[in-house]
Amino acid sequence: MFYAKVNSPKTKHARTYRINSFGSIVNYGDENLLPLSASVLSYNVSTEDGALKGGKGFEPIALPQLNGNDDWLLPDLGTESAKEIFYYRRYDSVNNVQDDRIIVNTGSQRIYELKLDNTSNTFHQINDISGQTDMIAQNYRLNGQDVLLLCTSAGIYTYDGTNATLNEDTPYVVSMCVLYERAFAVLGTDRYKVWFSDELDPTNWNVNSEDGGYIELADDGGAVIKVISFLNYVYIFREYGIVRLTATASQSDFSTYRLFTSSGRIYGDTVTVCGNKIIFLAEDGLYCFDGVETVRILPELDKTNITYKQYAKATYHNGCYYLAARIDYGDGKKMGSEVDYGILNTVIEYDLNRGRLTIVRGVDAYAFCVAPTVAGSCLMTTFRTTVKNVIGMLTSRPYLMTNSGVQCWKSGYTDIGYPEKYKVLRSFVITTDTDINVKLNLDGSEYEYTVYGKPAPQKIRLNRKFYKFGYEIECVSTKMRVTDPVITLDMEA
Repeated sequence: MFYAKVNSPKTKHARTYRINSFGSIVNYGDENLLPLSASVLSYNVSTEDGALKGGKGFEPIALPQLNGNDDWLLPDLGTESAKEIFYYRRYDSVNNVQDDRIIVNTGSQRIYELKLDNTSNTFHQINDISGQTDMIAQNYRLNGQDVLLLCTSAGIYTYDGTNATLNEDTPYVVSMCVLYERAFAVLGTDRYKVWFSDELDPTNWNVNSEDGGYIELADDGGAVIKVISFLNYVYIFREYGIVRLTATASQSDFSTYRLFTSSGRIYGDTVTVCGNKIIFLAEDGLYCFDGVETVRILPELDKTNITYKQYAKATYHNGCYYLAARIDYGDGKKMGSEVDYGILNTVIEYDLNRGRLTIVRGVDAYAFCVAPTVAGSCLMTTFRTTVKNVIGMLTSRPYLMTNSGVQCWKSGYTDIGYPEKYKVLRSFVITTDTDINVKLNLDGSEYEYTVYGKPAPQKIRLNRKFYKFGYEIECVSTKMRVTDPVITLDMEA
């Protein structure tokens, strides 16, 4: 007697993955090993409280009035395009009031100023100064008066808030710092020396034993790209290393000591003092320097393709290091400055206290300036594209000056810890206050769904087989708030 062979069905177990908190970027190691709460790419979003919300962005400067009136809107520059922007810290000793200003260099090489008094509605040209591309400025207390040293190829201007004076026989300075009332500088005409001025007089650069002089660096460290006053030393950043200059006594006792040698180029405009450390961008990533040791940081950016590093700029604001850069996202999308073919397209924020990394995509920042205002410290920014005549500020909303930015959060692509088993994705449940797009990647095939904003959770039913899975969420509303994704699947026993 023969009996028909009966194949017992394979046993399947239902599994539920509840994502209680969206995580920040973790873009190092094998993404297949990441939890579904970790992101390999996110921009214009915030995950600080676990929910996925609209992140930071840039908007035209609007500061609150102390008297409760409407916000003070910083005026634009009309037909001028803003380039470098500087904070001029000035105390008016005649009227016994603070008289802080911002100074702007424009594309036409005219210099304008605006008082930070929350009432000024016009930029005024400083007629005594002729600007240039890539100017620098340095606040200084000269003869009991707050002045701004403006460095151009014609020499160093001293601006006292009323008059600007070009100091004869002063050099073309491209980087400057001050230590013990003496200015130290890198010259545009000689990048292998560090010059220093007379004590108490940054307009006197005469070379002799009593006034100023220079220190020559003739080894293989490359050109000098930045000088920084830090921890009672002058730190000399070169293309391929860091040198410490001890300059606390007379100039005959100045001495140098080489601290760090880099295998890749260091980019001078990214070298920034961040509290008790210095952060900078080199060819192979970001580094942190504490005055003695240098360590590489932010492995989250290891797989990020940062290009055009020679244009990168950085600043420090409210405990965070900000880096304007260009990232090749490789997704074929264009937003903000990318549409206008800008050079840069990203501002990276690194929170030193929390160790968190966030990205603003779609802005081509030209220069940064941090200035105190009635609303606290303000990160001001000028731009290459779109709004060249408007100065922006960092805000807590995902705007790209003229419109809201696309907000994106993308998980890793993973087999969920079971590479040998096929899974069946039954449903994807998500709660969102605003309309979003959800893209599910199953074994390389993408399925896109629109989920409309509602108070209650919404379920996407799929019933699709897969070995590897990833998901991506996009939103254009500035009021984005997404919580509690729940993934339900069946898996072979």
